[in-house]
Amino acid sequence: MIQHTFFRRLFYYLIGVGIGLIFVFFIFKNKGCSWLPQNKVKETITHKIILNGSKKISATNIKKILEKSTVNFDKSNKKTPLKTYFFESTGSKDGFCVSFYSDSYFAVIHDNINDLQTFKTDTFLKIINLPEMNASLFNFEVSQPLITSLKKINFTRENYSNTLLQNAYISCNLNKNNNSEASFLITDNTDSTFLIFTWKEVMLTPKSIHRNVKTIH
Repeated sequence: MIQHTFFRRLFYYLIGVGIGLIFVFFIFKNKGCSWLPQNKVKETITHKIILNGSKKISATNIKKILEKSTVNFDKSNKKTPLKTYFFESTGSKDGFCVSFYSDSYFAVIHDNINDLQTFKTDTFLKIINLPEMNASLFNFEVSQPLITSLKKINFTRENYSNTLLQNAYISCNLNKNNNSEASFLITDNTDSTFLIFTWKEVMLTPKSIHRNVKTIH
């Protein structure tokens, strides 16, 4: 009798779990399920500095675009160090790719799976997303002359995110290690400023700044 009652309760429990999964997958459209592979990919990407190498995507609100798209793992290349995931909208074969190294703070959006082969290291791409962090990704503990130069282009601890999202491009170098550099080009209506950063532990540290360089057009 006790065993019969146990299995009956287990049966009803499994029915409840099944109904719950139906709500999660079909009604809520996978929202809130961070353990799902596709949501893990999306979360990883939005925690990076996203560069736009696409000719089809110009919107700055890339998080909504990623949220509404689905990862096609069959068309993705996830077994190599440089991972490329193919995103597509429901009912459409026209999609886009996002590529990144697991240990890099950068991800690149591009149109086709082999696009990155055409990008050179001196190719500058627009920044369209910065990770939401409690602490700055940039180290401002540098020399006073360099701090003064950074302030002239409004690149401060408080304003760097607005400056980067509005006017900055970065060279297409996805790697992050102790020997790598990150090159930023900040443009406005009057001139352009070229900044070189180095990785110091997990932060980008300004190394040099060059004013009035040629703009990229």
